[in-house]
Amino acid sequence: LLYLEAHEIDKSELLKSVKLSLSLAIGLAIVTMVAVSFALHTIWPAIPLAAALALGAALGPTDAVAVSSLGKEAALTQRQTSVLK
Repeated sequence: LLYLEAHEIDKSELLKSVKLSLSLAIGLAIVTMVAVSFALHTIWPAIPLAAALALGAALGPTDAVAVSSLGKEAALTQRQTSVLK
């Protein structure tokens, strides 16, 4: 499904918003990784912080397919959808 979404994305919209897309992708992935890892390490101290960071990194990326399905219900604009994908 992710491969199909990569082929269906509007490339011109992606190029117009590449700076915003990259800042969201990198910034939100790092924030999610740190939040999940510290929450997990706080709740379950037996898990080393390095292992918690690895789990947080695995849970961080968003799914373009989920954005597509939510975009149909949330009435997002074309630009919002392309940036989130």
